[in-house]
Amino acid sequence: MVQLICSKCMKVHKTKQTTHCPICNAKKEHIYIFNNSDIFIRKEVPRIVEERKNLGLKGLVGDLQCVFINTEPFNWKNAIQELLQFTGLHHHESFQTNDKKICVLTQKDSADIIIQQRLEPEQKNPFVNFNQHPKSKKLPNNR
Repeated sequence: MVQLICSKCMKVHKTKQTTHCPICNAKKEHIYIFNNSDIFIRKEVPRIVEERKNLGLKGLVGDLQCVFINTEPFNWKNAIQELLQFTGLHHHESFQTNDKKICVLTQKDSADIIIQQRLEPEQKNPFVNFNQHPKSKKLPNNR
């Protein structure tokens, strides 16, 4: 059995045959092995760009300058490495203030991503009391 994705119906399914989509009966040229297929992703980009434009999503964030990501101290480097590995972002600068480590990742024509870690998370995080719920209490400084 192989896991496939159909670019016509956009469904993922497991099947033994790879000649057509068992859901919508699309021909082989619409069938891709579902494993982050670069061919599939490249083929879908123009359709998705057009779809986002038609839905009014292009430019939705306006003049967004940056996005902040707060991490636990032990996740800071891993978060940066993962964003560098899996996005088109580039390291712009890293620095430390009295209470934070900060890394700025950039990409032309895109909002900057600022990953920061509080040096004394429990004392400095003003939201720590709000992050004590079942899903957030293990990592109260990740946001």
